[in-house]
Amino acid sequence: MICVPIACATNDEIVREAQAAMHADVIELRIDSLREEPDLTYLLASITKPVIVTNRVESEGGKARKSDARIAVLCEACSLGAAYVDIEYASGAILLDNVLKAKGQTKVIVSHHDFSGVPDGLERLYERMKITRADVLKIAVTARTITDNLAVFALLKRATKEGIDLIALCMGAHGEISRILGPMFGSYLTFGSLDSGKETAPGQIPSQELSEVYRVTALGHSTKIYGLVGNPVDKSKGYLLHNKAFAAAGVNAVYAPFLVDDLKGFVQGFRDTISGFSVTMPHKESIIPLLDVVSDDAKAIGSVNTVIVEDGKLIGSNTDGKGAVDALREVCEVSGGAAVVVGTGGAAKAIAHQLHREGCRVIVAGRNSEKARAIAARTSGVSIPLGKIRDTSFDILVNATPIGMAPNTEVLPVSKSILSGKVVLDAVYNPPETLLLREAKKLGCKTISGVDMFVNQAALQYSLWTGKAADMELMKGAVLESLLP
Repeated sequence: MICVPIACATNDEIVREAQAAMHADVIELRIDSLREEPDLTYLLASITKPVIVTNRVESEGGKARKSDARIAVLCEACSLGAAYVDIEYASGAILLDNVLKAKGQTKVIVSHHDFSGVPDGLERLYERMKITRADVLKIAVTARTITDNLAVFALLKRATKEGIDLIALCMGAHGEISRILGPMFGSYLTFGSLDSGKETAPGQIPSQELSEVYRVTALGHSTKIYGLVGNPVDKSKGYLLHNKAFAAAGVNAVYAPFLVDDLKGFVQGFRDTISGFSVTMPHKESIIPLLDVVSDDAKAIGSVNTVIVEDGKLIGSNTDGKGAVDALREVCEVSGGAAVVVGTGGAAKAIAHQLHREGCRVIVAGRNSEKARAIAARTSGVSIPLGKIRDTSFDILVNATPIGMAPNTEVLPVSKSILSGKVVLDAVYNPPETLLLREAKKLGCKTISGVDMFVNQAALQYSLWTGKAADMELMKGAVLESLLP
């Protein structure tokens, strides 16, 4: 189930927002947010979906003070037939018992919130909370690393075996995956905000995304987990196109963002949980020694952007270069030509490698002359300073830098004076048509958007993971739709 928390200043505002929560299975009424007296009779009569009445105390992220009046609101909600009430475990045995005695047909959620991290005694906390005889337990902790989520997943598995209804999640950016994957490990529900900007706790994901993109209510024990591993991961559109492709093809899988600082810890902790993943900065090179097998292409490039897990082994490959060259082939002949690759990062390495494999002469131009020379040496090419591009003969120009990416869109990676008569590919896909591409079009150049490269490399990843061909038009549509102003 998806629960949408509603925190507003007035009773009327709560009703309006609750009625707008189209993707909610359950509504949580954050009574502690009200700046007027709660009208529970009005609230419960006006909201048709099951309601959790919560009067969250300040020490656990709310605004309510510790008082008898706070508990009286919960008891009143029980008498009015609310589906659930939530009371903090830290309220103590006497207050907990007061609510449990008043519950009637209402289910009582006993909760614990830790904004400092994941306590060492998480299992012991769960055992103590079980003694309360609450209908549902809720434990929300804060992830400081991606592997903190594993303790929550293990607890959910235990609760499922024991027949205990448990809501367990990690708050914060590192804990976002728990809000997506929690239901498949047995979490009673997951919390999603009404919209961006309406979050009531750190790391909440909009309920529409949980429902329509991640399809959390359809996830189960047999669902395969894929994702994006990097830092940052919040700017990538990969989760949109991969999840849409899984849904359209009926593949029981989900693609989630894994915010990873400690790469070794992630690999060790998640290798038995995850079925494959994309790799982005800053881990494309550092992941190589952590893998069991690395493809010849990825070794030659020195960079991995795709990992498949087969029979417990992590296998690394790279689809960036092929994605770019496949896009180029749509508009020009690659073999026998000459291409300037601007940049010296992972994408530049992969594109230069694939161009060389396809029989194209490679010229690497970048600010870091040492890295440019290294890429050129690997591809039997040459390296030049950026200012010398105008003195070089070439057919194709590839921008493999982030220059021109939103929000800094009015910047060119190279002078427009060198573009006339060239084929221009910009690996930047946000915006879909960069300033570089616009200037190239004015000069009559053939241009290729980074969207095409991005979709091509993602489609290759999808095929490696699933053994199926991807619906590339659907993927492209998902990316373009997300980039609409």
